[in-house]
Amino acid sequence: ETKDQLGQLRGRGYQGQVQELDESLYGLFRQMKSDKRWDNTFVILLGLNGRPQTDLRAELEGTSLYSSNTEVALLIKPARKKRDLGLQWKMDRNVSLVDVGVTLREIVTGDKVEDQELPVYSLLEFLDSLEGERKKDRFILHESGWARWHGKGSVRFALREGHLLFINDEKLKVFNTYVDHFESAPFLEENPATQSALQRTSEVIERLKLRRWEVDSKEEIEKLELATHLWKESSSQLHYGAQLNRLVKDNSSDEELKVWMAENLLQKGSWDSFKKVSLKNKNEEWLFFAKRALKETNKKQKGCLGLFERLRDTSLTPNPKTCDDRLFVDLFLWLSHRGEKKEVFYQRKFLKKYRWRALDRKIAKLNYQNHKIWNVKSKSLNRLDLSTLTLYLPEFYKEKRVVEKFLKN
Repeated sequence: ETKDQLGQLRGRGYQGQVQELDESLYGLFRQMKSDKRWDNTFVILLGLNGRPQTDLRAELEGTSLYSSNTEVALLIKPARKKRDLGLQWKMDRNVSLVDVGVTLREIVTGDKVEDQELPVYSLLEFLDSLEGERKKDRFILHESGWARWHGKGSVRFALREGHLLFINDEKLKVFNTYVDHFESAPFLEENPATQSALQRTSEVIERLKLRRWEVDSKEEIEKLELATHLWKESSSQLHYGAQLNRLVKDNSSDEELKVWMAENLLQKGSWDSFKKVSLKNKNEEWLFFAKRALKETNKKQKGCLGLFERLRDTSLTPNPKTCDDRLFVDLFLWLSHRGEKKEVFYQRKFLKKYRWRALDRKIAKLNYQNHKIWNVKSKSLNRLDLSTLTLYLPEFYKEKRVVEKFLKN
């Protein structure tokens, strides 16, 4: 959450953040003018990413090379004094990040770029007039290395020439962005209207040795799409729970999906279903918690789970050799001292440690929701830890509410 100049909270949505950007830029520009730096300073504003329409097609944000994901805002304010000519205009041409880099190089060093395999332009020539608009259309290369980065496929390439977009997938896709704004109806390769453009594109693809895109795991893409919705507060857990069950059935070796399904059942309080999943996966730990929640007889346990049999023994100090899960030990000490003088001490000790565990899981979930575009190495979604399983038990509902309130604040 952010606050405006009056100290009022802005909305968390897209419009609220646009408002923050608008106010921040206004403050920056006003300060530059006050310091008399406005006329002799270049200001370049560049968007980091587009707004992918992932719901319109089976595309991930990390791999999409459609216009909605690759087109970003670009604004350049050159260093110059006021004049009678036009002060601002828009450019109706495709430019690339490489063009921006070449422009910065010329601003700083005065050097012009030499010929490249694909033409690049310095944008300085556009800043005084629109004469550069007469330049011939050229190919602009887009690429995504997300699939190769995650070991799920090769680099994906696309080329853009004027209003035509060519996506170099297993079968080349050609879109006319003038008439097909959502890029939902690709031309057929044998379409006479695109033959000359296809020939030019094929020559560039061959010259640059651009491989057709190959995806090794379509199931992984579906898994990421599911994660995007599964952990959103507004999502229907019932609907996506059914999709999750199907994915687990189709990918029986994916242990992470099994954990997601188990947690989904715990969130809904479906202990009978959780017990069935525990038996099917031969997970004794899960089975213990399922039976305890259903008030069924459990066989005598050793290690950390054995502490449940001495839950009211305030004299017990768990031995690390008996239970090496320090977070669970802290939770056990809190639960076993309920109503005692030391309850607050053990409660705070557990909450402080559990906060970091919860934060790690939250970051991992957000990374999945954003199609794993962050370099986050977390295994917190691969298992349900003992403390989390314990707090889901109906007998500890009040303690779970205390934890949730603490994490929320």
